[in-house]
Amino acid sequence: MRYVVTPFVDDTYPGKVAFLAIHLSDGYQSAFGNARRNSYYPGTMYIPDALADAGILHYVGFPGNPPVQWTNMVDARLAVPTDLTIEILPQRLDPAQWTYTADVCMEPTGTARSVGINLAWTVDDYPDTYPYRYRKTLRGGYGPELVDLNPGECVQVDATFTFSAIEFERWPGVEIVAWAQTPASGWGEAYQAATLSMTLHADGFEAGDLSGWSEVVP
Repeated sequence: MRYVVTPFVDDTYPGKVAFLAIHLSDGYQSAFGNARRNSYYPGTMYIPDALADAGILHYVGFPGNPPVQWTNMVDARLAVPTDLTIEILPQRLDPAQWTYTADVCMEPTGTARSVGINLAWTVDDYPDTYPYRYRKTLRGGYGPELVDLNPGECVQVDATFTFSAIEFERWPGVEIVAWAQTPASGWGEAYQAATLSMTLHADGFEAGDLSGWSEVVP
């Protein structure tokens, strides 16, 4: 799968797909990733496995190149309308700590329901001990925090992340991801997601220009 992720996220679905690569049992796993994995599969899990839409559909094995098994699932989901929007708002507390707020809103014509809000971060080029490039490696996260949403309302969920030299050395490849799904930590429908690239920190954050920071992924 390592050869298809980059064209999948950069060329086929730029700005449309929130991708998280959860490492398992290879020394690069995270507590948040392990918790997600255990929610998806309480028992045996195949590696690699691709999960679409928080796990409603999944594909075990090599996706092919181009990955038609993935694109068929994603195209079907992109065609489904959503009544939620998400914006990610960053706040730097100190050089290593940032707080991120997921501002989750329901359109006036939406349907009231409870949702689970998650925030996480991924990094590119990690691990770097292999001859190929890893993308979107999940490093940590928070959630799900359960909230009730009513038509026309917004709720905010905060998470504070502490970054290390792994992130600082790869800062242009750090991405924050927020998503809203059914009230579960694993399997469930994902209603909306958003990403925020930390690349823009060096291109206007100090000047107060946050235009273009948050990118909504339907």
